[in-house]
Amino acid sequence: MVDGDTTPPSKSSENSEKGKKVADENPHLQPDSPYYVHPADNPTNVFYQPVLSGENYGTWVRGMRKSLSAKAKTGYIDGTINKPTKSADIPYWQRCDDLVGSWVCNSCEPEIGRSIMSFDTAHVMWMNLKSCFVQSNATKMYAIKQAISNLKQEDNTVAQYFTQLKTLWDQLDSFRPPTQCICHAGKAHIEQTDQDRAMEFLQGLQTRFSSLRSQLLVTEPLSSVAKLYNLVRQEEEQHGLNSLVVHNVDSAALNVCRHDPRSNRSFPGNKNGASSSNNKRQRPFYDHCNKHGHTRLICWKLVGYPKDASRSDSRALASVAVPAPAAPSITAEQYAHILALLDPANGDITPSANFAGITLSSISNSSTLIWIVDSGA
Repeated sequence: MVDGDTTPPSKSSENSEKGKKVADENPHLQPDSPYYVHPADNPTNVFYQPVLSGENYGTWVRGMRKSLSAKAKTGYIDGTINKPTKSADIPYWQRCDDLVGSWVCNSCEPEIGRSIMSFDTAHVMWMNLKSCFVQSNATKMYAIKQAISNLKQEDNTVAQYFTQLKTLWDQLDSFRPPTQCICHAGKAHIEQTDQDRAMEFLQGLQTRFSSLRSQLLVTEPLSSVAKLYNLVRQEEEQHGLNSLVVHNVDSAALNVCRHDPRSNRSFPGNKNGASSSNNKRQRPFYDHCNKHGHTRLICWKLVGYPKDASRSDSRALASVAVPAPAAPSITAEQYAHILALLDPANGDITPSANFAGITLSSISNSSTLIWIVDSGA
């Protein structure tokens, strides 16, 4: 590169310098101008959510005012920035007014947005919405106050419950704005309103906060709503920690096992902490073989294995019950012969028997003898 050569300026730098020069010459392009439009401002933007549906007009108005105030454009809806008289300023005003009107329409439901699209200015759109959706303050305030008195925490968290209550308070304030007076009477009114809302917050809490609620109500003066909310949130977190510790202890108790000393086996507890075998029939145990599943009467080691079964089938055969042998039946002659053997001196005994095989009886001449023999039949 030869000394003394200079690089020619690029087109982008030239355009930026021209734009800066134009902005310096035109005061309407300065950020402090009411006609200023930022490059990021888009007429398709939705300025507030949820959009206007009719029922939420009070909260929607407050949200739109805050959003437009951040853009320094509230004058276009309240009528403080009117159409200029100078012809040179009219295009800049018209651009900003159309931009604000587009934001208002986009922040409404499609049906409501189409109904106000035909109006010329953003101020006329705003006033038309007000005339359509502003209801009687007495009716709306009654409904909001009734909703506040019926609101309970139930299964919600403290944060969710407080958010619902705060939304109702904001709706009430949209119909009855708080007093801005700084005199003694104005301060007393603000303190009274805050105390009423603190009691409304406490009365809707769950019963587990009853002890904390009693402590807070006896304090003088009563704390603000924000401080009460902070204290209740801390109490809720403490309850959560305590319940977590109890849950861990219960989980550890479920791991206790029941040990059977006879079989040297352990049975884990069920879901309720009790052994699952408590509800089952106990298996028989025979101490001769030191095994479960059979008794002395069906022990094949004592009574012998069947001829048609091998030792490998002993477990299956052990579960089969062996019927007791039936007692043999006897005749009258056999019974008389038995009596003669037992008492040879009394040979004149006349026997009598129940040939059904159930009972037998005998009567002697010298004495009465009653014999009862159970044949087992």
